[in-house]
Amino acid sequence: MSHVLTRPITADEFLARGEDDERLELVNGRLERRMAPYVDHSHDQGLLVAKLFGHAERSQPDALVLPELDIVISEDTVRVADVAYYAPKDRDRAPLLPRRPVGPPTLVIERVSASDEERDYESKLRDYARAGIPHYWIVDRERHTVETYELEGDAYRLVARFGRGEALTSPLLPGFSLPLAELFVE
Repeated sequence: MSHVLTRPITADEFLARGEDDERLELVNGRLERRMAPYVDHSHDQGLLVAKLFGHAERSQPDALVLPELDIVISEDTVRVADVAYYAPKDRDRAPLLPRRPVGPPTLVIERVSASDEERDYESKLRDYARAGIPHYWIVDRERHTVETYELEGDAYRLVARFGRGEALTSPLLPGFSLPLAELFVE
């Protein structure tokens, strides 16, 4: 489906478009096309979803892990999160029906795309803070790092940076541990 816009659109109009084959985000009222990810991006995203889902199933059965979720930032901006996690205490913001969550997730994880680092390190960081998402993780395959951020006021504070030989852990997910060697398989 091709989109030709003659004026900026709202988040409501964007979300009402229904499902289609295009990968789009709405940024300041304008549609932005997202390219399909490379295999390594898909691998990392899938592994994160699987590990988080397994952890939730064992430790937090009321939690919800969702890939490729539309996140409403404002009246004119809707971002697509690689992975969204709703803690049990926030689960009521993400009912399976209706089709869209009614509130921000507890955590958003973005896997940095080599072709557009600025999007994850700057624009999405700013947008997710504006949406009030308490936790944001950036997975960077090129640097072999995972950075975890926590919302303080209206901006994120870097909490931890995990690198080669370390395991990703977080107080948000007690008992969760993901060795980066498993994530960044060459």
